[in-house]
Amino acid sequence: MIKKYLLRTSTYLICTTLFIELMIFINSTSEKLFSNFINTFLLTSFMVTILAGLLSLIPKPKIYRSITVIIILIFSFIGGIEICIDNAFGFYSSITDMIQNGGNVATGFTANLTGVIKGNLHNLFLLFCPTIIYIYLLKNKYINDSRKNRIPCFILMGTGILLFCLSMISVSVTSKRSSYTTDFTFDTAVRNFGLTSALRLNPIRSKTPETLQPVELSSEEFFLPTPTPTPLPTVAETSANSELEETIEITPSPTPTPVQYHDCGINFTELSESETNSTYKSMDEYIASQTPSTFNEYTGIFEGYNLILITAEAFSREAIIPELMPTLYEMYTEGIYFEDYYQPAWGGSTSTGEFSNIIGLMPTDAVNSMMRTRYDNMYYTLGNQLQRLNYFSAAYHANDYKYYNRHQTHTNLGYDTWTGYWNGLEAGITLQWPESDLEMIDYTVPMYINQEPFSIYYMSVSGHCSYHKGSNAMSAKNFSYVEDMECSNTIKCYYAANLELEFAMESLVKQLDEAGVLDHTLIVIGPDHYPYGLDNSSAWGNSQDYLQELYGYKASTCFERDHSVLIIWTPKLEDMNITVSDPAFSLDIVPTVSNLLGLDYDSRMLVGRDVLSNDTPIIFWPDRSWKTNIGTYRSSNSSFTFAEGIELDDEQKSAYIDTINSIVRARISFSGNVVYNDYYGHIFGPDEDNG
Repeated sequence: MIKKYLLRTSTYLICTTLFIELMIFINSTSEKLFSNFINTFLLTSFMVTILAGLLSLIPKPKIYRSITVIIILIFSFIGGIEICIDNAFGFYSSITDMIQNGGNVATGFTANLTGVIKGNLHNLFLLFCPTIIYIYLLKNKYINDSRKNRIPCFILMGTGILLFCLSMISVSVTSKRSSYTTDFTFDTAVRNFGLTSALRLNPIRSKTPETLQPVELSSEEFFLPTPTPTPLPTVAETSANSELEETIEITPSPTPTPVQYHDCGINFTELSESETNSTYKSMDEYIASQTPSTFNEYTGIFEGYNLILITAEAFSREAIIPELMPTLYEMYTEGIYFEDYYQPAWGGSTSTGEFSNIIGLMPTDAVNSMMRTRYDNMYYTLGNQLQRLNYFSAAYHANDYKYYNRHQTHTNLGYDTWTGYWNGLEAGITLQWPESDLEMIDYTVPMYINQEPFSIYYMSVSGHCSYHKGSNAMSAKNFSYVEDMECSNTIKCYYAANLELEFAMESLVKQLDEAGVLDHTLIVIGPDHYPYGLDNSSAWGNSQDYLQELYGYKASTCFERDHSVLIIWTPKLEDMNITVSDPAFSLDIVPTVSNLLGLDYDSRMLVGRDVLSNDTPIIFWPDRSWKTNIGTYRSSNSSFTFAEGIELDDEQKSAYIDTINSIVRARISFSGNVVYNDYYGHIFGPDEDNG
């Protein structure tokens, strides 16, 4: 009876799937909440029970068993990949992302891929055990699939329906319920509801972002006024590099009268009334509900300047040590100084960091977000704005020019050419891993330095992990500069790798100065993500949490992990001593630089804010956690922590959280709809210059 009843295939399939989900849960890099496992258990049980019921309709046992083996094998394989990806990068990847970027990872990070597989051999073995055991049981006839002994389909279906009802009740009472519907992302779905649910929901939820609802800061009484940027009194005095100092009198332009707004002059209320497409109509209504930012004393102070925008691989503020990196230290402290800047880990690693830095919107579909921009009119990228002003434009990367399919995307982001290794830079760059940012700068600067005004974009690579002399050419090259530092060898190698960016910036500043263009060139440097190569991960050869050593504290929340650095610098800023004390993040780069350059942009059509304006600072993460100058909200447990010196009663606190949650949800939805529906193209029409 045991052989024929308890060990039949349907029962085995259900137990195996739950085992794989348990393995993923145990190995997750995120906080392991019991409520998440309960949701995962119920949702997975309901789906697999329904699947088992459908499979039981197959009349031939041999076909039934073969399909079951295939299902178990595929799910084990996907589960193993997800564990490895989460172990290496700290996020889960959809099937589409795997297919789209698997080749890049396999060829570009072979050594790291081997490391993560070796580090997870025990997990991979356990995940494939169910398939091996099932085949053994079939071979020895411990599983009997004769029709008369199989559980009838209607019993499985009935059980599945019951489990579905229980799972929906469980989801509805949890704080994560919005992640199941309107706030869905593949990564958060795996963490909150399991891989099975994420795979089921992803084709549905990721197709089109939710319809926007007009949202405005409706509870102004809860918002403290944003302070005007204040001088930084001491940093300029401690600059480690004074040779670039210059006495320049700059008088910021007074605020224009009457008040001028950063808008495009379109009446979106009227536009929405005549719009028949429901998505575009909701977008129009949303923009109409927003208040555009006003011109301020910094508007246009660098009008006509050249722009060099750099996404710095795995860069962090902790890497900027004055004695070690004097050029970057000067740029960081004597430009616009950010006290509380963040580069959220958007999921998708470098590509999503680039997306937020260049486009000024949130990447809502991991690396697919960038790919979706190929044929859209990405009207408000800094590259496209300057390209419309006839700037010379070019973008460069020292690694494979096809990586992340950048050769298909970046020329549509406002750059006439995208040049990397294998399509132009190989003549001036040594093939190694990682390649040299210094060599990239020295080889490319002559290509544009006499082409003013110019708009240049660099994607750096030298700071890439892993951080070991044997596997990182930049760590080995620069190790002599850091070998006497009092820290672990891994951190020394991290500093050494980032030293190549310091040398690159030193060379860039020198060349710009010698050409007489430094004093009217604005340099902007933002990281793509936190240094995940310092995590305790077998992927990078780390047996301990080196990120904690770098930071000086345990980065247990996104607020701690993603606290980062932004550099906005030109020599003329050194006498202005501007400090931004409010929270800021990567989506603020485009509106802030647009304002400084005096560009004609509509602040309502971007998600970030000009940090030099009085707009309310709201920064957020893909899981809908957020931070303002009132406090921080952590979505994983719905907890809110007030900023120092801030107090609200319970009613005010609840209303405030609801208001910001609505704003964050709307801004994320807006970001997705712009890309998914080519909204800028709908408003401004196709732009031949934008591809």
